Amino acid sequence: MGPKTQRVYETIRSWIESGRDAPGDKLPSERTLSAELVIGRTALRQVLTRLANERFIKAHDRSAYSVSGGTGVPTPSDLPAWQIRGSRRVDENHWVNLDLV
Repeated sequence: MGPKTQRVYETIRSWIESGRDAPGDKLPSERTLSAELVIGRTALRQVLTRLANERFIKAHDRSAYSVSGGTGVPTPSDLPAWQIRGSRRVDENHWVNLDLV
């Protein structure tokens, strides 16, 4: 996530954690959230998908979202980013470079 999407993620998550949006409340539409938080709808959908995966919100048909009850899955803050280094032989004549950082 980029800095803008991270900011939007933290904003919506703080709304839920602070009780601004109670369990069962419906979130505003994507169009409304996009305008209010000054973010594109594609990036907003990434944020909403992450929040749904962490069980802070529930996704419903037609892009509707509601706040889940209880607490979400905590986001690990002390884990390093994935690092893949080295190469691997695919077959006799081909190698795949795995230097992705």
